[in-house]
Parts: sequence; structure tokens; C-alpha cells
Amino acid sequence: MDILTKQEAPIQPTIFVMLGATGDLAVKKLFPALVELTNTCAGGNPFHFIAVARKPYSTAAYRDWLLQELEQVGLPKDIVNAYINHITYISCDVTQLETVTEILDTIKKVDREHAIVHNKLYYFALPPAVTQATISELINQNFVSLCDNQNSFTRVFVEKPYGTDLASAKKLDQLLCSSLDESQVYRVDHYLAKTTVDDIVHTRIHGDTGMLAWDTKSIDSIAINLLETETVYDRIALYDQIGAWRDVGQNHLLEIFALLTLEMPKQLSAETIRSARATALEQLHDARITHLSRGQYEGYITHDEKNQTETAFELVFTLPNSSWHATKFVLRGGKGLAKDESSAVITFRDKESCSCADKDTHTHKKTVTFSFLPTTTITLSDFKVFNTTSKSVTLHDKKNLVAGDIGTPAFTSGLAYTNVLHDGFHGDQTRFVSSREVEAAWLFADRVRTALLDTELQIYPIGGSFS
Repeated sequence: MDILTKQEAPIQPTIFVMLGATGDLAVKKLFPALVELTNTCAGGNPFHFIAVARKPYSTAAYRDWLLQELEQVGLPKDIVNAYINHITYISCDVTQLETVTEILDTIKKVDREHAIVHNKLYYFALPPAVTQATISELINQNFVSLCDNQNSFTRVFVEKPYGTDLASAKKLDQLLCSSLDESQVYRVDHYLAKTTVDDIVHTRIHGDTGMLAWDTKSIDSIAINLLETETVYDRIALYDQIGAWRDVGQNHLLEIFALLTLEMPKQLSAETIRSARATALEQLHDARITHLSRGQYEGYITHDEKNQTETAFELVFTLPNSSWHATKFVLRGGKGLAKDESSAVITFRDKESCSCADKDTHTHKKTVTFSFLPTTTITLSDFKVFNTTSKSVTLHDKKNLVAGDIGTPAFTSGLAYTNVLHDGFHGDQTRFVSSREVEAAWLFADRVRTALLDTELQIYPIGGSFS
């Protein structure tokens, strides 16, 4: 794995508390991102890490275990060794009073040892119910008082799914807002931190690329896909509580939908972009669902033949009462499928007469495809751009597509979670979900969820197709 070495402005001394520090998210995504971010910091490592989980490790045993795990992920041993000695491990049940007391006592000890008040960042890589119980106990212990919010700050990162429905999301918001300001709450959807998602904004800003207008008169359909060949594996206990729609539809797919359909603000800032995304999501209130199907791959749960958890879905809808009234939207997601595809495909109405060898007169529709995985690319099909005769042009660098530097993040990593953590440390909430977005997304997601439960569950073979 390549590690960034670019030197950035110093991050102030920070205690990073990771709750759920032995899970897949922590090991495969968060720790590699933290190592990369640490390696970019001017002035050396500004962090002390407190890792919290149930597994009965000592700090030394946890460091040894984590070192092996990170080597398997592909991180260089010398870089990991320099980083790992800054970790303290606490083995506990995070929802218990004595656990929270131990976490806060450890934080106070680190502050005393360094004779400073560190910034405090709490990252909840936990299921929604456990997150809520832990935050409640932290608030009861007045954890915010460990920072003065002038020379030091407290920030809370909450992983998706943010709640399990609208009611639980509102309850979690009310709990957080009882002790924290909105500027201190960072609701994570790492898809917003992918570089190709940044490219959506850049592509829409610049109208001189040879593309047609970005509106319902020009765009026939928008299809957003997050399809995986992998199965659920050992995540089944968590996955069975949420299913495919709430795993990727309610968050990743709807946030990409918002970026593709929002009204572009005249002035780009965290506040204006988040507000525009929320307004785009609020138009889903009047969505007309025209097709809905769900499936489950064979062998998902062998001991319960009546299990109804969907591992794949397809949703088609229109927005008859919005500015996108003439465009069809398709959202697809799932696991155990025939191919890996993470993309947004925009199909335009305008047709170009085809000049290929086929004797029959026919036309092709222009398409723009944003691919998020495995590589980040933008592909233009049937556009007369760049003085090329090729019917399809793939752009691996947005600089080929747009001119200028409007709204480009000052820091961008190929790892989405490095961007998440970097922006969180620096207080930039552009790539984080606002309270309004959460409410609008769940309002629609709950409606879809209810409809899914009334839709026949199709069984499909692992590695097969689903529609």
C-alpha cells in the first residue's frame, strides 16, 4: 500500500478514541487511514490513540495483534511500528458506567503526562444501538468538559448507518445535540470522501466540457449501482439487523443521488453544499416508486429458511413534482452478485447519428459514467470531445475534464477514510452528512423499507445475477 508523504500544516495534539477497535472497519479502513494521515503531519505524530473493544487484550498484546493485522493489509512495518507505540488499549463493554469512567480517566492521564489539554476525537465504529448507549453514558459523565472549545475541542464521529430508521436517527440526534453543537458532530458516509464523488461536483460546475445541460430536459435516466461479488461473511450478525437497503441504499446511494441532482450553489462552502444536498434529498418525499424488487443469495442463513433479510435490491422511481420530473432514477445494491460495480451512469436524451459500419441507420445515447471502484474514473461515451474519434473516453484525472480549481479540497488521498479523518481533524464538514440530510434520507428510506417487506423475496445463486 502506498503511503502519502506530503507534509501538511500541523494538526494540534489530539487524543483519538476509537470505539470498536478490533472490528473490520477499524483494522481495514480506519487504522490504515490514521497511519497515512500521521505520515503526512508536519512536526511529527500529533496523536495519542485510545483503542476500546471487548476482546481481552492488554495494551502490549493489542499492539502485537494490530501490527500483524496491518501488515496483512499491506502497510509497511517500519511505518506501523513508529505509529503503534502511541496506542493504549482498554478492554471493556463500552455501554457500562465503569468503562466510560476508565476511558475518561485514561484521557485525563494523557493530558496530565503531556501537561496540555489535547483535542478529543471520539470515533464510533459500532452498531447503532451500541453507539447510542455509549454516547448516552459519555454525556452522563460530562465528557465534553475535558475540552474548553477555545484552545481545544471535542468532536464525535458516528459511522453509518446513523440509526436504523427515522425515529432512532432523530433520537440519536437529540441525544447528541443535548451536549454538542452541530459543528462538533461528524456523521460519516465515506462515499462522500471518495475522489470520484468530488469529481461529480467538478463535472457539474464546468459547463464547457462538450456535455449537454445537467437537467431533466437533457438527462433521460440516472442509475446508481453498488454491487459486490463478496458475501456477508462474518458480518452476518450485524447485516441481518439491517439488510442491503439500509446497509448501502439509505446512505451511499442516496448521498450520490443528492450530489447528482442538487442545485449547485453559487458559492461553494461546507454550509451551502450540505444544505443543497439536504434540499435534493427532501424532494424524495414525493417520489413515485415504479419498480421494486429484492433478493437473497442462496445459503445466506442455512439455519433459518424463513429469514427475510434482503442481500440485494433494485429500486426505480421518478420525481413528478420536482425539477427532475422527466428523469428516471434507478438504485441498485447487493452482495454475492456476478460482478463488482460501484458507479453512477447518467444517460442523456440527445442522440448522435451513428457513423459506424452498420448499414442500418441508428443512434447512440450519450452517457457519463462515474466509477468509484476499483479505480476512480469518469467515462464519456459518444461525446465529441478532445478531438478524438473514439466513441468512449475514460478520464483518470479530473484535470483532463475540467479547468480551474473551484472547490478542490486542499488535501485529497486515494483512501476515502484518510479524507474523512483529515477533514474531521481540520473541522471541514463538507464531506459529512448534516442532520437535515439524515432526516430526509430516512424519511424516504423508511418508506422504501416498508415496501420492500411487502415485496416477494427472490433467491439467487452466489455469483449470479439479480434484477
